Amino acid sequence: DQRDRVGNVDQFAQAWWQLGPRWSLLAGARHSRVRFRSDDHYIVAGNPDDSGRRDYAATTPVAGLVFRAGEDLRLYASAGRGFETPTFNELGYRADGGAGLALDLSPATSRNVELGAKWRNQAGARLELAWFRADTDDELAVAGNIGGRSSYRNIGATRRQGVELGWLQPIGESQQLQLAWTRLQASVREGYFTCTGLPAPCIVPRNPVAAGSALPGVPRQQLHARWRWQPGTWLLAVETVVASATPATDLGDARAPGHALLSLEASRRWPTAHGPLRLFARVDNLLDRRYIGSVIVNDGNQRYYEPGPDRGWTLGLQWQWAPR
Repeated sequence: DQRDRVGNVDQFAQAWWQLGPRWSLLAGARHSRVRFRSDDHYIVAGNPDDSGRRDYAATTPVAGLVFRAGEDLRLYASAGRGFETPTFNELGYRADGGAGLALDLSPATSRNVELGAKWRNQAGARLELAWFRADTDDELAVAGNIGGRSSYRNIGATRRQGVELGWLQPIGESQQLQLAWTRLQASVREGYFTCTGLPAPCIVPRNPVAAGSALPGVPRQQLHARWRWQPGTWLLAVETVVASATPATDLGDARAPGHALLSLEASRRWPTAHGPLRLFARVDNLLDRRYIGSVIVNDGNQRYYEPGPDRGWTLGLQWQWAPR
């Protein structure tokens, strides 16, 4: 009874200059045009035509500068603008409970800056460090969740800033250690009113969210670590993923606790006349921990938490066919 269509046309240009033996510059721009259209085919007495269309367009520039400080070290800085339209899922329901799409939603626009360093030596070790900031206007956020239906609205200005660290370290000839860590502070820069908690449904937001409050659905810290041992045709790996607590509401009065998961992986390769054959096995959530895998932000019935998967097993066979 309804047909939804979305179209996207982009044009972009990018240029790179070598400014000297140690300096290089990258500059570019992208123009995006996105059209959402919904055709209502169920039009009867008491149910008027709810068809609609919304066009979004923006031009976003980007520029980056790289300095080669040495044979193994690069320093860089970049800045740009971002443009994010709502999705059809976000347009699907109006915050006031009315019929039709939420065509009043505006796109979120952002200003992004990143500073970083990348180091690599001849032995294969790599270290990457970056600081980033993204200031967003007209942030798209959950207005409410009722009966599995999420509605969205624009809440104003937000900021995401933090650091990322990546490290890859070979150990001898057959082992490798890899770490990736992110610390992210996602916060509101302009206060607003929200719907959260009971009674549901809530149509008019009345609960104040102060500037500086944490954005829901975003953990403050995440860590991924992997140790790999590859003697000959065998491979054994151990992984861990750690995440801190995640706010589930705009007010921060409900949080999913942090968790740490452990996984194992093993495989063996055999050469064949028609390409390598690989047998592999993997166990995720090895200790069968119970944890919250995701949150339903601002759920109207306070059922915010979705459980993560239990222990999972994967067994597979891969053959990279290579005709002789």
